[in-house]
Amino acid sequence: MDCLVTKLKGAVVDDSLMKLGELRIKKLKSPNWDYPSQILCVSLLKDETLTIIGDGNFTDKSGSENKGKSVFVKANEDTELYISNSDAEISIPDKYSIRQLLLSKEDYPVPQYGYNTEIVGGLESLAHCTNLYNLTVFSTGVQGDLSSLSKLAELTILLLSNTEVTGDLSNIKDLPLARLYVNNTNITGDISLLSNMKLLERFQLYGAANITGDIEVASNWKNLNTFYGPSSQVYGSVDALSGLNNLSIMDFSNKDFTGDYFNILSQHGFERFLVCGTFTYSTKNFSGKTYKRIGGDHFVCNNLDDFLNDFQQVNSTTGGAIIMLGTRTTASDSAVTALQGKGFTVSVPDATDAISLLSASDGENFGIAYKGKVLIVEPVDLSKQQIYPASGVTVETFATKEEAESYIKKMGLEYEHSY
Repeated sequence: MDCLVTKLKGAVVDDSLMKLGELRIKKLKSPNWDYPSQILCVSLLKDETLTIIGDGNFTDKSGSENKGKSVFVKANEDTELYISNSDAEISIPDKYSIRQLLLSKEDYPVPQYGYNTEIVGGLESLAHCTNLYNLTVFSTGVQGDLSSLSKLAELTILLLSNTEVTGDLSNIKDLPLARLYVNNTNITGDISLLSNMKLLERFQLYGAANITGDIEVASNWKNLNTFYGPSSQVYGSVDALSGLNNLSIMDFSNKDFTGDYFNILSQHGFERFLVCGTFTYSTKNFSGKTYKRIGGDHFVCNNLDDFLNDFQQVNSTTGGAIIMLGTRTTASDSAVTALQGKGFTVSVPDATDAISLLSASDGENFGIAYKGKVLIVEPVDLSKQQIYPASGVTVETFATKEEAESYIKKMGLEYEHSY
C-alpha cells in the first residue's frame, strides 16, 4: 500500500520543558516576604528577556510592586531583580551569555527564614557557561559537584556558603580565582592544592570541617587581604603570613596555630585580627597604625598590662574592639581609658589589685556590646572579662549565653561587613 506522508509546521508549547541553552533558577515560597532571599543579580553579554515560569512575578525591593512576568536585561549591565514570594522559576534563555550570576548578596542581612533558591539541574547546568566570572551562592538549596566548574577559565569570584555542594578543591585549583568562599559546604580537600592561586585576595573557610592543610600555603598569595576560617581544620604557624602586607582580616578560632601573633599584628594595621590561644607579648610598636577588632574570646595574652600600655599608641578609630584574657593590674587602667577615648570597646579582665566593677555573681553572666546594629563584642563570660565601652556603645548583660545570642538575633546585630 502506498502512503502519503506529510510534514506540517508546528511547535510544542510547554513551559515545563527546558530549551537548549536555557538556565532556570527556582525560588521557593517563604513564610513571609524577605528581600535578601528573593534577589537575583545577573550580568549578560547580550540583551535578553528573562521570564517567570509558573506562579509569581518580578517585583521591587519592598515586594509591593508587580512588574509582570518578564523583564528586559540590557547587555553588560549589572541587573538586580526581585521575585515575588511564591514558587517560581526564572528562565534565562541563553546561559552561555551569563557573566555574573548572584543568587544572593553578601552585603545583605541573612534572611529570617533562610535562602530558598535552587539552580535547576545543580552546578552541572553551569558546566559550559565559559563566560561566567562571578558565581555567588548562599543557599542550602543549591547542589552539585565542584568538578562542574573546573573548565570555567574566566571564573574569578566563587562564593559558596551554606550549600549542599560537594567535590574536592583539586577541581578548582587551576581557576584564576581572586575570591573564594567555601563556607558551610560539603567540599573537601587540602588547601595546599591552591598554591598556584597567585591572584587570591579573599579566602573564607567558615565551617569547612572537611577542608584541612597547613596555612603555609598562604605565603604564595601575595595579594591576600582576607583569611577567614573559624571552625575550619587548617593549622600551622602564623609566621608564614609575615610577608602578606595586604592582610587586613584574619579570623580563626583555632588552637592549633603557632608562631608570634603579636609580630604579625604589629607589622601593619588590621580590620580584624581574631585568633585563639595563649601568647606571650614582648614590646612592639603600634604607633601610627589603625586597628578595628583584635583578640578574641579565647585569646590569652601574657603580659597584658604591657600590651595595653603599648597598644594605646595606635591611631584613633571608631567602633573598634579589644577582646583578651590574661592577668591585668591597675597599671594598665590609664591605657584602657585612653583606648576608650580612641573609640575602642575594651573587654579584658578586671585589675587584680582593684575592686571588681562588674561581677557575674548578680546573675548576669554574659555581656555583649553594640553600636547601632553593629555587634562590637560577642557574648563574653563576665566572670572572666569586664566590658569597658567606648562612647555611644551599648552594653547588655544576660543570665545565659543563649539569651545573649537570642537577643543578638532579635535585634539583627552583626559585625559590619568589611570584605
